[in-house]
Amino acid sequence: MPTTAEAVKAEAREKKIRDGKRDLLKHIPKAVETLLDLMDSSDDRVKLQAAQAILDRTLGRPRNDVDESAPKALEEAAAEFIGAFAEHIKTRGALPAVEMEKPADMKQIDGVWTIDGEPPDTGDAISNLGGSGEESGG
Repeated sequence: MPTTAEAVKAEAREKKIRDGKRDLLKHIPKAVETLLDLMDSSDDRVKLQAAQAILDRTLGRPRNDVDESAPKALEEAAAEFIGAFAEHIKTRGALPAVEMEKPADMKQIDGVWTIDGEPPDTGDAISNLGGSGEESGG
């Protein structure tokens, strides 16, 4: 808790700040006029700084709400999901059936779902999961 002397000093300091702001208010029109004039400068850097000053003071400075931990958290969640998915395939052999509409151009040929008659390109995705799927010859 501040002492009486500290409280008095703090109040005096706040009064000086209020008085200073009040004295500067009369110069706002000139400052705005100066910024507007600087926007017509031949130097692009000066134009940019003047425009930025006007925008910052009228619209407010933009906030930076980027969460730096988000990419790492997403990467960890994806790794956890992939691990659980691979474990599910290993222990149960397949995923449970899911009801969904199939696209009109999707057909099952020889037990393989295809789009436009071509099986999807899965590369080694299934074998990398440790599944027991058979390789089919072409």
